[in-house]
This record gives sequence, structure tokens and C-alpha cells, in this order.
Amino acid sequence: MIPSIDPPDKCPPEFEARVQSVVRELLPRMRADGGGAEIVSVLPGAVTLKLIGVCLFCPSRPMTVKSIEDILKNKVPGLDTVTIIYPELCTATPLVGLG
Repeated sequence: MIPSIDPPDKCPPEFEARVQSVVRELLPRMRADGGGAEIVSVLPGAVTLKLIGVCLFCPSRPMTVKSIEDILKNKVPGLDTVTIIYPELCTATPLVGLG
């Protein structure tokens, strides 16, 4: 009998649960300012978040991103990489063509 092996990109359930718990702790403060975040993926040692709402255009976004990264890394043992994505900014249609 061959033992089942988890795929290499599958993370332990407790790691994913801890990431979800910390993100839930952060959301009330983000929502109070009209923003938020969604978990896109959780892999061993890495998480990808998507900022939503006014977080996309907030002038304090760099500080918010750094704060989210620091909090997650401090509260989730084994988390090395936090990636923040802004897909809405990449797919936005320009209001005025400048070309």
C-alpha cells in the first residue's frame, strides 16, 4: 500500500486557520475606514491578500500594507511572505485616454 502524500503546496490546516483568524481581527478596523481585505491564497509560509474598497486608493495604503504584513508575520508562526495584490487597479478602464 502506498501512503497518501499531501501536495507540496498544501499547508497545515492550523496554519491556514491562524491566517484567517488574524485577518478577521484586522477587518473591523479596515471596514471602519471603508476598506477591507480578502484572502486569495494560503500556502506554506506565504499568504496573498487582496485589498478592497477605499484601501485601493487611500493615500495611507503603504502604511496599511506594512502594518498588515507586520501583524500577520508576528501572529502567524512560520509565515515568511505576505503578498498584497490590487487586481482592480490592473483591470481598471481609464477615464481619459492620454495617448
